[in-house]
Amino acid sequence: MCTKDTFRAFRALLEEPGQNADYVMETFRIMWKADKKGFSQMGVDQKLIKFFFKLLEHPMKDVNDVNLTKVNIIQILKIMEKTNEEAAEQLAEIEEWERYKHQKHDLFVSRNETTDHFIEQSSKILALEN
Repeated sequence: MCTKDTFRAFRALLEEPGQNADYVMETFRIMWKADKKGFSQMGVDQKLIKFFFKLLEHPMKDVNDVNLTKVNIIQILKIMEKTNEEAAEQLAEIEEWERYKHQKHDLFVSRNETTDHFIEQSSKILALEN
């Protein structure tokens, strides 16, 4: 399950996030949780940390549920930070990570039409502890 081809396929699907990027990212997160150490090491090897931050800053205008997509990215980054020392070191060097790492997102994930300002205004909201 954790192969370079799997990562290349997901990366290609998310390079320019389309309508179903929310489902793609959710699937990727579920797979990641099944093999945290393997996926986290492969994520470091494939330089996905920078890629994920690029996605977090992307407007994702065509994506069905932008907030769900971003929450899943943040959850993967949190897994990487906890399970891989090299990933934790890389994340510690990224200033933007402070905006996301302490936020609790489970109450803000929905599949509806309402705008979730929690993520969009993350720099203005106090960090919540997990």
